[in-house]
Amino acid sequence: MKSTPRGYVKFGMYTEIRDMRTIYFDAVRFSNFLDRQTMEEWVNDQAHLPSISITAPRNESQVATGSTFTTTVEASDPGGKKLGTAGGVTKVEFFADNCSMMVDTIAPFSALYSLGDGPHTLNAIVTDTDGNTRTSETVDIYVGPKPPRATLLSPLKNDNFVDGQSIELQSEVIDVEGRGLVLVEFFEGANSIGATNTATTTRATMFKMLWTPSKEGAYMLRVVGTDQNGKRAQSKAVPITVGATLETSTVTAVEDASLREGNPGSTANWGNLEVYGNPGAQIVSVVKFDTSAFSQTKEFRKATLKLYTTSLKTKGSVFAVFAVTSGDWVESQVTWSTGPTRAAKIAHAAIQHTGEYVAFDVTSYLSDKLKASDLVTTTFWIEDNTQMKESVEFHSHIKSNPPLLEVSTSDVAAVDEISLLPDNGDSCAGGTGPDASPPSSLSPTSSPTAPPPCDCDAACKWNGTACQKQECLWCTRVDCHFCINTPVQHAAIASVGGDEAQQANSGLFWGVIGILILLVVSSCIVIALLVTHIRSITMHGGLAGKWPCKLLFQMPHP
Repeated sequence: MKSTPRGYVKFGMYTEIRDMRTIYFDAVRFSNFLDRQTMEEWVNDQAHLPSISITAPRNESQVATGSTFTTTVEASDPGGKKLGTAGGVTKVEFFADNCSMMVDTIAPFSALYSLGDGPHTLNAIVTDTDGNTRTSETVDIYVGPKPPRATLLSPLKNDNFVDGQSIELQSEVIDVEGRGLVLVEFFEGANSIGATNTATTTRATMFKMLWTPSKEGAYMLRVVGTDQNGKRAQSKAVPITVGATLETSTVTAVEDASLREGNPGSTANWGNLEVYGNPGAQIVSVVKFDTSAFSQTKEFRKATLKLYTTSLKTKGSVFAVFAVTSGDWVESQVTWSTGPTRAAKIAHAAIQHTGEYVAFDVTSYLSDKLKASDLVTTTFWIEDNTQMKESVEFHSHIKSNPPLLEVSTSDVAAVDEISLLPDNGDSCAGGTGPDASPPSSLSPTSSPTAPPPCDCDAACKWNGTACQKQECLWCTRVDCHFCINTPVQHAAIASVGGDEAQQANSGLFWGVIGILILLVVSSCIVIALLVTHIRSITMHGGLAGKWPCKLLFQMPHP
């Protein structure tokens, strides 16, 4: 390794670093030694990206009902995209429950909020002068008095009872604010099945009752607590069944194969299933089960994919199971090129030991296939979750410990869950996401306000020319590109904000300038023609009998 006269470093004969973000190399896998980063990650080293953090309010803060509070952030940009250039922050956008509340373009960055009672999540997004963005961490707050906390302890999810059996409902309801509970009510679906305001003698927060379902079927239970101020809280819903028939079965894989990205035409599917996480040359395994026998089931209570581990590179390494877009493949012919395409991730698990089965919960995936009537076959795709060159081998279906699919089913499907209390959710009135308008419960009490006049200098430019002091009211950024010379323009920029306002004012200005230039040029041409004609006419007999139009359009004599 040596330094060359041009100032870059050479590794061997062909590898050179020209600046902090560009590396040229030939036949050298240099990226393998960059602290486990890929070459792309190393080149884009994040040094020029902005940073942002919320300084107020603190996480888990509580705000009084009807009050306003200020959210403040620290935002900075260490440098420009081009190496060695200065950075800058153009704006910070503030959010509450995924709804855009306001944009601030002047440091220090802050926003004033007035939110409805209940839990809220705050965050902010900074944008730098290169257009890069970064999102802050989230801060959870609660507005108003907190409601009780309710939990249904018994029965448990998916418990099954004999028809006619009395069921003991046990709950814990805690008065968080210490105002006192006035009512604890049990519900089946939307129907109240009993209420009490007397706790058990053993614990002041424990409440229970006996309930006997009227018939066989599926039920959804929960408990609701109410305090002295009328604040209510509901527990999570607990689904149960009465008189259901539950069955457990185990299915063995019918086909499996290892697919090699580095050898995409290979059909060498022998012995064990291999998984190796090497981007660009990874090895994945696919496993197929015949699940047609479950096509008429009502509900999957539990579904578990089990793979028997025979070899493991690193103890505790994590491997993931994915869905596929097509299950139409044959193990003797399938290759990386012709095999199924990986779809959504289903589950992952850390493997600690060899010589035993590792389990992946695939209940939700099979439930979705049941709803879609797509249970003829089911294929799972297994790969290294981290893509950090971890490897593992599993027994294939021809070995003594084949891949298994353990399934628990019910002939009674659970009922749909309903909420007993209003759910404000996190949707905005105009939709969801950063561009949506805030809902009615989110009423920002401030908007971007015009900052005081600034002294323009060489740092505030308009098309490369420094603004004069009398031309400028507001420099919105270090290289603001435009000057504002009227309060009306200033207010418009404050209400619109950002690049749109710059473009609008710039477009208006150049439109006016274009019209003025056209008028001046036209006037000069007319005057020149008129003078030429007058001089020509004077030389050939004066102005007698010449109409103005003739004076203008008559060509001079040779």
